[in-house]
Amino acid sequence: MKLTKKLVGSYAHVFNTPEGRAVLDDLKEALGVVDFSHDVDNSNELWYRAGKRDTYNYIETMITEGSK
Repeated sequence: MKLTKKLVGSYAHVFNTPEGRAVLDDLKEALGVVDFSHDVDNSNELWYRAGKRDTYNYIETMITEGSK
């Protein structure tokens, strides 16, 4: 996917609303962003959780860049 200034701005536009923040907060919890390595007993699970965290971080980065 080609990242355009318009797309990056769209992330900021959507997630910088009260509703967007509520969705982002839900994703943060659902994806286990804060404590992603808790109770992990194998490397595959750790990689899986890291991938979920990276997805959330991607959205946060897009919001930050789009807000500039």
